[in-house]
Order: sequence, then structure tokens, then C-alpha cells
Amino acid sequence: MLSGSDDPVLAYQAELLAGGSREAADVRALQARIPGSAIARALVRVVEQDEKTLHHVYRKWQDPHWTLTCLALIDYPPGDEALRPLVRRVHDWLFSRHFLEPPLTAVLPGQGDRVRRCASMDGNAIWYSVRLGLEDERTRAVVDRLIGWQWPDGGWNCDKSLPSTHSSFQESLIPARGMWAYGRAHG
Repeated sequence: MLSGSDDPVLAYQAELLAGGSREAADVRALQARIPGSAIARALVRVVEQDEKTLHHVYRKWQDPHWTLTCLALIDYPPGDEALRPLVRRVHDWLFSRHFLEPPLTAVLPGQGDRVRRCASMDGNAIWYSVRLGLEDERTRAVVDRLIGWQWPDGGWNCDKSLPSTHSSFQESLIPARGMWAYGRAHG
């Protein structure tokens, strides 16, 4: 049975899939072992990198943004303050002039109510900040920003072609997950 695996991530996930409750003592004990797993240790190595060797904050699968996303996906236990500098780096990037300047925030003619943004980046940042217990004052600002970027149909879309008139499922799923986590945590 997979829930008896030596890999804490696998054992924890198998227990949840078998119907275990996240609140059950045995499931919480499995989750507490996740930081010692090979996958978590490999992910957390990004914390050890200095500014000279640290990749761009959004370099696929090798940077702070994706490290935090992956840690949240494996249910890394919340509250590890060693991860807070990574969240700060992501928030610094999300609020940087470079990130927010056009053309990414450009609104196309005739579609003044449709801001074209890759909202999945912001959605993931909200989700893992909540999941990992590392929210700060900028987490709420990201939530407010996403609300302001919603299309009339309630989703988001980063497609810059004029024919796009509806939000994208893929570009809306991740922000919706982040907003759901934030709403659940804050009523």
C-alpha cells in the first residue's frame, strides 16, 4: 500500500486519496515528515542560493515562484519562515515596474473591460502564500489586483489577439484556485 511508503510525500498523498482527513493525527504526522523528503529537500535548496546564482524569480521549475508552487502542491507544512524570503522575492517581482508596465497590461481597442494579463502567476502566488502560511500585506493586494483584472465573464485571459472575447479556462483556473484559498482562509 502506498500510504506505507518510505517517501513522506507519497505516503501522505496516498493517505489523502484513500479518504484520510487532513485533520487526522496520523495524516498530520505524515505531513510533518514532508520537509525531510527528497523532493522537498531538493526544492528548498533554492533558499540556499545567493543572489549571484539565484535564477530569475519566474524561470520555469528552477526559481522561487515555481519552488513555492511545487511545495504547496505537495502540502509542505505551513509556517516555514525560511521560505519567507522567496515569497518576498516573488512579491517584489509581481509589484515591480517592469512586471506591471505595458504591453502586459495593455488594453486592446474596443475591449476596454478586458485587461490582458497572465493571471496564473498572481493566482499561484496567492495560493501558495495561503497554503504555506506565508501571507503578507501584499497577498491581499494581489487579490485586489486580480479582481480588478477580471473579464466580464468572471475569468482572465492573457491572449493579446483581438478575436479573444472570453476568458481562458487555463488562465482562469489557477487564479480561481488562489482566490478560493484566500477566501476560505479569510471568510
